Amino acid sequence: MTYFPYYFVIDGTKGLLIWFASKDGDVFLKDENDDVLVFLDRDDFESRRGKDIVSVAWTEASCINIDELRRSIEKLIDHDSDKEALLSDILDDWNFFDDFIRTVGAEGEFLHLKETEVLNLYNKVFAHSHVGALTLGPGDVKSSWKESELKSLKTILNNFCDFFCDKISHRGD
Repeated sequence: MTYFPYYFVIDGTKGLLIWFASKDGDVFLKDENDDVLVFLDRDDFESRRGKDIVSVAWTEASCINIDELRRSIEKLIDHDSDKEALLSDILDDWNFFDDFIRTVGAEGEFLHLKETEVLNLYNKVFAHSHVGALTLGPGDVKSSWKESELKSLKTILNNFCDFFCDKISHRGD
C-alpha cells in the first residue's frame, strides 16, 4: 500500500498528516486511540512510524494552508477578487476536509453538508473552479454568485477550519 504526505499550516506552524486510499475513500493514518496521527515533519514521521510504513510517495505531497484559506474566505466577499482562482483552491480544501471528517468519524456533526443547498454550493464551486474559464465570460464568475451563497460558503469553510484545528490541536503531544 502506498501512503501520501499531507502537510498543513496553522498559525504559521507546519505539520504533517499521512493518508492512504481505502475502499471508503481517502483516510488519514490514526493511532491506537483512533486519533489522527500528527507529525511535525518527515523526520518526525520516520522516527515514529517510518519502520512500519515503507512506501510513502513523498514527491506527491499535498498541503492545506489554513492561514491562507482563512484569508481566501475573506476575499470571497470582495467583489474585486479573482474568485475563479480562489474557488480552485477552496475546492481542494473542501475535498480535504471531507476526507478528514470521514476519517475521524464526524459525519454526524456535518450532516448539513448533504443538504441540497450545500451540495449545490459544492457543485457551483466545482464548476467555477474547473470549467469556469472555458464556459463563462470575463466577470461572469463574480457576478453569478449571490451574496447569500458567498456567506453560506464562508460559514461552511470557517466551520471546517475550526473543526480541523480543534482535532489536530494536540499536534505536539
